[in-house]
Amino acid sequence: MTAADLSRVDVPAAQVAAEFAALKAKRTTDALLAEQRHLVDPVDTVFAATAAAHPEACSSSSGDPQWDAWLATRITETRAAWAAHHAGGTA
Repeated sequence: MTAADLSRVDVPAAQVAAEFAALKAKRTTDALLAEQRHLVDPVDTVFAATAAAHPEACSSSSGDPQWDAWLATRITETRAAWAAHHAGGTA
């Protein structure tokens, strides 16, 4: 590759930074829209209701007390958030 070849593909740092910022903003927007679609997905609501209605299906002992404690906390938080959501809260 010659210096002339490099001059044709050289891009100013400011342009690279601007394009990177635009790509990052688009990916952030895409991720937020995907999460929003997930939040209003009727199938997800059915899935969450199943988990809340059948807690016995959402827990099992792994043999690791730290993991079991962490999982139990997540299950408790999820149930509380689901109950608050159903009660009209903003959890």
